[in-house]
Amino acid sequence: MSDVLMLRLEITIISICKRNGHAEAATALQNTYGEMKRCMHNKKIFITPKEEFLTSIEKCSEDALKITQDCLAENQKYFPEFVLDLAKSLTNFVYDDIDYMRYDLAPCVPRFDEYGVHRKYLQCLSDTVVDTDDVPYIQRSKSSFCK
Repeated sequence: MSDVLMLRLEITIISICKRNGHAEAATALQNTYGEMKRCMHNKKIFITPKEEFLTSIEKCSEDALKITQDCLAENQKYFPEFVLDLAKSLTNFVYDDIDYMRYDLAPCVPRFDEYGVHRKYLQCLSDTVVDTDDVPYIQRSKSSFCK
């Protein structure tokens, strides 16, 4: 997952913890998320075998997952596991489809530096935020998050 997305998730979750009356857990989460990131950086994607990398994601996330679930409302407790599953799914995708990305996708990447393409891409992202009602809180259920 991108660092920007992770930071946004951290800020959202810490804010929710505070609103849920778990200020101590919110403070602990900042440290725990930092530890999780340091742990994950110990394994290098593509250099580390896929299964070992996936195991590392799970192991590095254990404490953050538990503390996060403890400070969320009952209807939000699905979210940390959902994010973990998303990270593992993305990892499987990049490991399984590396040749596609390397040979078919890589030649297209420089086009994103072109002004018109970059502008259209950012507009697409902005439109998607509006169209999907993207908001800085956790949806009430996994199904409402995924619709």
